[in-house]
Amino acid sequence: MRFVRSFVTVAVAILALMGCQHRWEPDPDLGKSVRGLAAAQYLNPNAPHGVRAPVGMDGPAAQSTIETYRESFKAPSTDAIDTTMTDTTQ
Repeated sequence: MRFVRSFVTVAVAILALMGCQHRWEPDPDLGKSVRGLAAAQYLNPNAPHGVRAPVGMDGPAAQSTIETYRESFKAPSTDAIDTTMTDTTQ
């Protein structure tokens, strides 16, 4: 029992002294792998540079398309496929 008490006392003292460490210098490569993986997720890192205006749809046509798209969420479609399960064996 005395040995266990001494061991616990020494362990607590060591942990307490470790908490008093005032200076920590991380490895210069700390986080390098995370930054590399985040950078690898970009399809094209230079995407904003050299972008030309899209061609093919003018402003009024795009506005009409957006309005139609937004209106489609306000009311359910009447020509939706009926997916209810009915018993056809009767």
